[in-house]
Amino acid sequence: MTAFSDNSDITRGYLTYLKSVCYIIKFDKTMNLEGLTTIPCFIETAKKIINSLDSDLELCEYKTYCYPTSVQQGFFFNHKDNKGSNCFGAIGLWFNDKPVITLGISNNTEIIAKINQNKSMITRDAECFEEPYTEGYWKADDLWFELNENKTKQFQNAKTYEEQYHILYEFVKETLLKVSIFL
Repeated sequence: MTAFSDNSDITRGYLTYLKSVCYIIKFDKTMNLEGLTTIPCFIETAKKIINSLDSDLELCEYKTYCYPTSVQQGFFFNHKDNKGSNCFGAIGLWFNDKPVITLGISNNTEIIAKINQNKSMITRDAECFEEPYTEGYWKADDLWFELNENKTKQFQNAKTYEEQYHILYEFVKETLLKVSIFL
């Protein structure tokens, strides 16, 4: 065994050091939407998606919210060509009768009104979400998209974290892509 093999004390020590300095977290178990242990993994996954989404939108990580019934990772977003249409969004996990994964949009009543007027166009051919609805958790005109029942079942039955990440990534990407035409 060489000093630089994957199992050496030096390598393990260095990786431990990097994790503590760089705050590197590796998730290798699937998220259980019924359990509180999912919260850190869900938030870190949402942050990773926000920071890696490849689209015509600029996303900026904002703040993590933890409430008795939900946990959400907030972010700002706007279309790259239009700096004046900043919206606030959040990827959330709600713990009510059944766990629900959501993407909420707030902070711009004009854009939310346009989206509401075009709900049927937005939901047509949508693979990941149902028709959005308004809910006054943040403000009276918040707009929420839920991961649909089929995708939620796929998420819960996924065998690997990577499968769950992909489902959540596609949900966020599809939702923001459909919404971006109104920015």
